[in-house]
Amino acid sequence: MAQPLLRLSQVAFRRSLAQPQGKLKELVKKYGPAGVIVYLGVGAVDLGLTFAFIQVAGSDKVKKVERYALDTMDSAKAMVGWQVEKRDHETAAAEDDEKPSLTSVFLLAYGIHKTLFLPVRLAVTTAITPAFVRKVHSLGWAKYAPRLFPAPK
Repeated sequence: MAQPLLRLSQVAFRRSLAQPQGKLKELVKKYGPAGVIVYLGVGAVDLGLTFAFIQVAGSDKVKKVERYALDTMDSAKAMVGWQVEKRDHETAAAEDDEKPSLTSVFLLAYGIHKTLFLPVRLAVTTAITPAFVRKVHSLGWAKYAPRLFPAPK
């Protein structure tokens, strides 16, 4: 009796994992490329807001993580036998006062954007796309790009 129950729970788990992508596929099938355009637009706004939030609120923590990563790389280079450039205390103190590199902030924002905010992006996309397509049709813009904005099926 435990075996069929286990199989049912595995099937339910797989369906729950496949559900967000299934919703996006259904959205693309119904609204065409307009669904993808809305998804990419929501993603661009989401990534920009995440980047701005990290830049404003957490830049000191990003700098600490960046310093830790550089120190770890230096110690790994020393273990392998590569020459490591030594930093004096004045240079290290000056570097700690600086802001983190934009690359570090962007990579952190991109990681958060791709992992934590995926369900939010999908939910917002499914909520906005029908209204977006209706608005494009009501403004008459659909006639200029009929392949991008087909009538909803």
